[in-house]
Amino acid sequence: MPYKPRFAAGRPNRRTTPMMTCEDVQALIEKGIEDAKCRVFDLTGTSDHFEVQVESAAFEGKSLIEQHKMVHKAVGMHLTTTIHALQIKTSTPKTPSR
Repeated sequence: MPYKPRFAAGRPNRRTTPMMTCEDVQALIEKGIEDAKCRVFDLTGTSDHFEVQVESAAFEGKSLIEQHKMVHKAVGMHLTTTIHALQIKTSTPKTPSR
C-alpha cells in the first residue's frame, strides 16, 4: 500500500509543504496589511526561521500584541506549516520599531 501522509486538523505537515522564501513572506505580509512596508531576513538559511520588520500606518493606536496578531494573520497558515519561527518587529511611520 502506498504511503499517505496524515495531516493534523486538516493541515499539511512540514515535510510535504514547499519552503518559503523571504520574498514569499514579504508578499504575504504586504498583501495582508494595508500600506505595509516589510523587510524579511532568513535567520538560519533554512527557509523556516525568519525575522520581519514591518512598518504600517495600520498599526497606529494598536498595542504591540495587536500589531503582532496582524502579522500572524497576514502570514496565515504558513506559520503552522512552512514557517517554524517568526521574529517580529513592528512600527508606524511616526514611531520607531519595537
